[in-house]
Parts: sequence; structure tokens; C-alpha cells
Amino acid sequence: MIGFLESVYNGSESGGEIEVVVGVLQGELSGPVVVRIYTMDGTALSDTDYQSVNITLTFSPATTTAVISVPLLNDDIDEEDEDINARLELEPEDGQQNVQIDPDEAKLIIIDDDGEFRRCSY
Repeated sequence: MIGFLESVYNGSESGGEIEVVVGVLQGELSGPVVVRIYTMDGTALSDTDYQSVNITLTFSPATTTAVISVPLLNDDIDEEDEDINARLELEPEDGQQNVQIDPDEAKLIIIDDDGEFRRCSY
């Protein structure tokens, strides 16, 4: 079984990225397995709050984890934390072994770090 190692990943808006980890969670692979990971808008919008990801990963018996970076776009707007949906799917490759994807979804939280400017009076 291949899936996200966590159900929720967090990253600071000014941190530049959220790292997502996908791995072999159960059993052993006898050959290569190709999966696709992609992002979808939640409350965060692609090209405004983050750069979308749509890539394939190949797991082999020697590969147990992969780290994917989702780039974040920093702004100076004080706003609520926003979320991105990430999805994992098995690619329909010839010779693909019987592998399940679970969990196949994860939530990525962009933590806003733009504090509201407050004027002090003395």
C-alpha cells in the first residue's frame, strides 16, 4: 500500500513551500509502481497562493518514500490560513502490480504570517 504519510501538512506562507511525503506504508514492492500526485484548490488558489503540482513518482523495491515540494507564493495580505487539497492516484501502467493507494488525499495548510499592522500612540 502506498499513500500520504500524514493527513495534514503545514507550511508558513513566507517559508516558500510545503513538503509532502508519500511512501510505501504496508507490504513490499516486487517491481516498479508509478503514482501521480497533484494539487487542487481548496480555499487557496493556484497561481495566487501556491503553484500547482502534477507529477508522477516511481516507487521501486529500493524506494520507500518520496518528498514533494509544493511552492507557496508569499504576499503581504493579512488573511486567514488557507488550504490546498493533494491527491494521489495509481497510474495505469502496463505490468503494474496490485497495489492500493490509501490514504489518497491530504490537506495542505498555508499558515498566514502577515500580521495586521497596528499603529501605536503614546
